[in-house]
Formats: sequence, structure tokens, C-alpha cells
Amino acid sequence: MNGWAQLGVILLIGVVIYSVVKRIVQTRTENQYMQWFGEGKFDRILASIDSWKGKWLFPLYNRDHLKLQVAQMTNDKEQIDALLDKMLAMKTTPEQRKEIVMRAFEYFIYEQDRRKAKPLYQEIKQHFDKKTAHRARLMYEVYITHKGDLVDELLELAKTIPDSEKGTCYLLLAQSYKNKHDDEKQREYEQLAKQYL
Repeated sequence: MNGWAQLGVILLIGVVIYSVVKRIVQTRTENQYMQWFGEGKFDRILASIDSWKGKWLFPLYNRDHLKLQVAQMTNDKEQIDALLDKMLAMKTTPEQRKEIVMRAFEYFIYEQDRRKAKPLYQEIKQHFDKKTAHRARLMYEVYITHKGDLVDELLELAKTIPDSEKGTCYLLLAQSYKNKHDDEKQREYEQLAKQYL
């Protein structure tokens, strides 16, 4: 074997070893983050994400995604807004784009921020699948336009959706009843939603 072939083999082995070591360290770090999330050690997570190790292990989108989770857990609205704006402006994969648009849309819907929710709603209607667009329409009409006439549609929907989606549907029903000024039904569906969230 000549010198170039030997060098090629050595480089290939080095790349494989580097990849395996990086994956092992990444998995351990992710497990550590999960533990810290459970313990409420959010400062440790943020410090680790911004360290050289965090930058080495995770791409920018993933680091910002973790920061967003921390901001949501600590209810830091200013940081949530800043991170969502930054992530929405990033170049992402189609799957990442869908994830961040939906996450931002839902956040702005629940905050009843029409100015920020509307362009995301337009993007969802134009580029997302029909089921996602339908869900976005219901959320937008209930929380932003304050419609109360969607109760029958939501009640029918609640019968057909899986349990994993019922909490959101019941929250929409509670808000719809609030829009109709029916406090008793609003409380009833808020309680139902808690069983599924």
C-alpha cells in the first residue's frame, strides 16, 4: 500500500472515531439536559448550550430550540419573542420550518397577538397540509377573531380525534364558550382539558 492510501485509511478511521465520540458525548449531554430540565436547573442548561461544548455538539437551530424551551418553562416572554423572531428568520429545513412556524403560531395565538399570528396563519394556509391548516383556522378564529359559533364543529371534532389532541380541542371549546359569555360551559371544558394536558 502506498503512502497516499495509508493516509486515506488513517483519515477515514479518524473521521469514524471522531463521529462516534461526538455522538456519545452528544447523547450524554442530551440526557444531562433532560435531568436538569426535570430538576429546574435552567441556568445550567443555558450555560452549557452557550459553552464551546454546546456549540460543538449542537447546530444553532437546536441550541436556540433548547433556549426556547427554557424560556417557555420560565415564562420569559421577552426571551420567547426574541427567540421566535430569530428562529423564524433562520434558514431551516422544511421540517424545522413547519415546527417553528406552528410553535410560534400557537404561542402568539395563546398570547392573542394578532399582529404576529396573522402572517404565520397565512403561511400555514398556503404551505401546510389541510389538517394543520384546519387546526390553525380553528385556533385563529377562536382566539384572535373571538368567534363563538364554532362550538358545534369543535364538539364534533372532539368525538373523532385521538386523546393526544383532545386537550387542545377542549381548550378551544372553553375559549369558544368564553367568547359566547357562557362561564359555566367555559369552566367545564377547561376542567376537561386539564385531564388531557
